[in-house]
Amino acid sequence: TTTSSPPDFALFTGAIVVPVIAMDVRLVAVKGSTHAGQLLAVHQASATRAYAHIFSEPFPRAEVLARWANHNGPVVIALCRDDVIGFAAAAGDTLDALFVLPSDAGAGLGTALLDAIGPVVRLWVLADNQAARAFYERRGWRWSGVAEESPRGGDVIKLLYVRPQGPLANMAPLSDAKGVAIVGYGLA
Repeated sequence: TTTSSPPDFALFTGAIVVPVIAMDVRLVAVKGSTHAGQLLAVHQASATRAYAHIFSEPFPRAEVLARWANHNGPVVIALCRDDVIGFAAAAGDTLDALFVLPSDAGAGLGTALLDAIGPVVRLWVLADNQAARAFYERRGWRWSGVAEESPRGGDVIKLLYVRPQGPLANMAPLSDAKGVAIVGYGLA
């Protein structure tokens, strides 16, 4: 059954079946702390593939498990045959995470999770994660011009992306002749 109105994710209860391209997936609002192990597994599988060209050190399992065990914001998990295949998490108005198992990527699940997590207007994305940047940009997100060194250090830079509201919603970031983004927005 598909429902047209989203559940109240602040309650961390309920489920909604969302038709995702060729999949029968239930999106369920949960408390992250009660599903920390499942979030860790999806996070590790997705990040290990997506960040292979960025990080050379092993995946920080203990740190990530603690992160999800202590997460207090909303979390929406994607279940397919009772297996967690993706999740989105937020902290206030910031998207804290969006991960989908590599085997389930490309079917619209990331978009469904992004829509389901609620009204988020900013997120951080690694500068060298071109696939994630393209994913968010196709959905109206834009680089704000803010960049910081990743907490994991090295030469890894993270970029603050925002979801423009109002008149900025149809604008694209300006870029120079080499395609490098410039702070500010211009008409697309």
